Amino acid sequence: LIVVNHDLLLRWPPDYPPLEHLIVDEVHELAERADAAYARSADGVELRHRLESLLDERSEPRADDERIRELARRALELVPAVGAEARALVGYDPSTYRDELPVPADGPGPAWGALLDVAGELAEALAELARRLAETARSDDDPAAVTAETLLDAATILHRSLPIPDPDFVVRFRGLARRSDEQWRLVATPVSPAADFQFEILDRVKTLFGTSATVSVAGDARGALGSLEIEERAGDRYRLEAPVPSPFDYEHNLRVVFIDEPTRRERLVDHMVEVVATLAERLGGATMGLFTSRDRLGAAADLLDRRLSDHGISIIAPSSGNTDPHDLVRTFTEMRHAVLLGARAFWQGIDVPGDACRAVVIEKLPFDVPGDPLIQRRAELIERAGGNGFYDYSIPRMLLRLKQMVGRLIRTPTDRGMVVIVEARCD
Repeated sequence: LIVVNHDLLLRWPPDYPPLEHLIVDEVHELAERADAAYARSADGVELRHRLESLLDERSEPRADDERIRELARRALELVPAVGAEARALVGYDPSTYRDELPVPADGPGPAWGALLDVAGELAEALAELARRLAETARSDDDPAAVTAETLLDAATILHRSLPIPDPDFVVRFRGLARRSDEQWRLVATPVSPAADFQFEILDRVKTLFGTSATVSVAGDARGALGSLEIEERAGDRYRLEAPVPSPFDYEHNLRVVFIDEPTRRERLVDHMVEVVATLAERLGGATMGLFTSRDRLGAAADLLDRRLSDHGISIIAPSSGNTDPHDLVRTFTEMRHAVLLGARAFWQGIDVPGDACRAVVIEKLPFDVPGDPLIQRRAELIERAGGNGFYDYSIPRMLLRLKQMVGRLIRTPTDRGMVVIVEARCD
């Protein structure tokens, strides 16, 4: 019996014992984990370490060939240059935390010229370096061969992503909000991870059993598992069982309130603060606020602290000192009068049973971030097949998250309380 997390499962090493029967808990998370697991990437920090080891006489592999050393030195100069040019394009500002730079699917414009030049030169240097190192390797596990493979993978990603990305991938620079120019990653995420998932999992196992409290919406699991195409690829091996009835009496123990008054985005923090504060004042704390934006969470935490401190109610929220959800939940549970605020990490997997939490306030319906190129490409594929990208993809994904958020309140058969959704429009 082997217990592993989703990431290791999806990238099960070939030299590990083969898996025949899988039981996947929280299977609704598997598709997003597959996006990360099957993405291809070039990492500036890893490249720097590999290149420095070539130039370090104490490290293996050590480069004795002068051309190899020359290429390594030049590539070492180009790695931070790529990061600097990408950060310049994104308008780097530590206060705005702009972390990503998508590569346009139809190719970038003239403003990308400098970045394309240094990235192209880096790709050429890495490719030649990898070829020369591979020629010196004595075996596949020789340090020179391992380094050559890493450098060639990075060169391939750069070549296939710039200037025009492979149409089967969505490509972005990530990590650009960090303070070092070498801390960047060029990530190519498959528009569909289904082929990789079939090769790595479906074709290799005899049984795959997935379980989750929120795997389906109205008996349809496409919102959670659609991008993996399990139903289409497994054929008659696939079956979606009827859900196990909940042991909780939601009809009598849970009240859900949708605030019907439209909220302008710039007023959302104020409305969220008003609802959370009103409930916390009446309940003496015992309130959880769930946000879709970390920036709005931080702003609301400051306002709530000023408003509720005179009532003896503490505000517990992620900070630079502590961002671990389970630590913060433990503190919230142990304190008699407190409000807990959290973003996505708090939407699922945390338990606050009993009177410690009697109200959950949800900022807005948890749709995907507008403009995400991966979401847009997948919606386009659905529409080309005759479906509706919004109703067949965006709505089911939102409802799965909403079910998780609402589920933070009722954790035992005797729990009672209220869920309030502040901005309930589908904008």
